[in-house]
Amino acid sequence: MIRIGLAGIGFMGMIHYLAAQKLKGAKVTAISSRDPKKLAGDWRGIQGNFGPAGTQMNLSQHKKYERFEDMIADPDIDLIDICSPTHLHPSMAIAALKAGKHVLVEKSIALDIKSADAMVKAAKNAGKLLMVAHVLPFFPEFAFAAEAIKSEKYGRLQAAHFVRVISKPDWSSDIDDSSKTGGPAVDLHIHDTHFIGLIAGVPGRVFSNGITRNDGTVEFLTTQYLYGDNGPAISCSMLAAPTAQYEELLCRLSIMFSGV
Repeated sequence: MIRIGLAGIGFMGMIHYLAAQKLKGAKVTAISSRDPKKLAGDWRGIQGNFGPAGTQMNLSQHKKYERFEDMIADPDIDLIDICSPTHLHPSMAIAALKAGKHVLVEKSIALDIKSADAMVKAAKNAGKLLMVAHVLPFFPEFAFAAEAIKSEKYGRLQAAHFVRVISKPDWSSDIDDSSKTGGPAVDLHIHDTHFIGLIAGVPGRVFSNGITRNDGTVEFLTTQYLYGDNGPAISCSMLAAPTAQYEELLCRLSIMFSGV
């Protein structure tokens, strides 16, 4: 049985906790949060763009830590699940790896390449797993697309265009803070960029063009993933809509195969 220490009880931390309850070979045994109310099980203030709203939780069977450093020092924990804002991922992941723990970290892995590389290096040095929690390949529609491309059921992949449009969430201040999340260009665009790498491999080059807000946060972005003269021709557009009427407005994938 893999014993999980969950770090960070916000929206994604709650989703990870609920998902872990369905696991057969692992379970959450410890929780770390700076919020005493959340450690006491009061998750009623948590909300997000999918899944249930937070409620009162029974955490009587879990170890509770106010300090992350104390949780990673616990010898009875095998894996640390990091659900903190992105800017905290590198320091927390590296500390957990150095403490001898496997690490699952929410996407995005980090805000810059240097930090991400440092996390990968720490995992190699520690001989531990570093896993990033990308979900798109597990959605039924995207899993079907990935298998169709891999098997060439409809012919060779020739082209694809991804579109992701959401509005600014009104349930979190951190998620709209680009200094913590990288903004939509990082926090959202990473979903499709990861999936594109899965179905087509890492492109030789990328070209991105977008529109920024006054604070430098990218609101609209289109990226072309350049694979050379023989393709495939793949692009992705992302828009953070100004209205908060809907949380997630559109997530769409169009694919062209040689046999269709």
